[in-house]
Amino acid sequence: MLRLLRFLALLVPGVVLALMAGGHSLFFLLAVLAATGVSMWLDGTRPSFRWAQLGIGFGAGALLFSLIAVVQAWAVGAAFQFRLIPAALAGGLVMMLLSVLFEELLFRGYLFDRLHTLGGAPLALGVTSLLFGAYHLIGRPYWAMGAVFVFVLPALGGLLFGYARLSSGSLALPIGLHWGGNWATASLFGWGTGGSALWTAEITPAQAHALTAPDLLPHLPYLTALAVMAVLVRFRFSAQRYAWEKS
Repeated sequence: MLRLLRFLALLVPGVVLALMAGGHSLFFLLAVLAATGVSMWLDGTRPSFRWAQLGIGFGAGALLFSLIAVVQAWAVGAAFQFRLIPAALAGGLVMMLLSVLFEELLFRGYLFDRLHTLGGAPLALGVTSLLFGAYHLIGRPYWAMGAVFVFVLPALGGLLFGYARLSSGSLALPIGLHWGGNWATASLFGWGTGGSALWTAEITPAQAHALTAPDLLPHLPYLTALAVMAVLVRFRFSAQRYAWEKS
């Protein structure tokens, strides 16, 4: 418990400074990196990171969320148009990685490890998933059922990423899954003409409402993708030694 409190005491000032510096994702990432690095140095531990898992996770996340976009376009009768924007495509990789690193280090990093030590997998998965869902409500203008879906889907995603963290014994797999999915959503497929995605589809207000309505059906592709990811994690990665490896 003291280690967890120490981590939070190191994290909060960094987050405050990041907000004062403009709230850019890079500043938040640096704050989490600093708190994690100091905490691990004081504990005498080092992280376990497996590059192959990062690649597998990224490929699976990008493929599944690309399929989601294709299914959504088919469901509302929209058509994607291709346009090559190499700079935006590469920039999206970097920006999504910064955002994902911040979120994964915060919710599946040292905090997850401490909670697992205190109460096992149920505590770590439950607390971090709920926090991840609540985090996605910040600054979102939703209420009632809209807020429910904005909370529940990320919470389920947090549950999946936490499960990947436990099953693989490394942060690489959840980072890869998260990064690939976010990159596909932001840089490969987009809606409207104002974005910088590789494939874009113009949609009417009615089509946009059909894709974002606070009902189960529009969110079914996301739930299916999360389920497929969970199956991938379950059968591709056997349970390995958990927690940070001793240096």
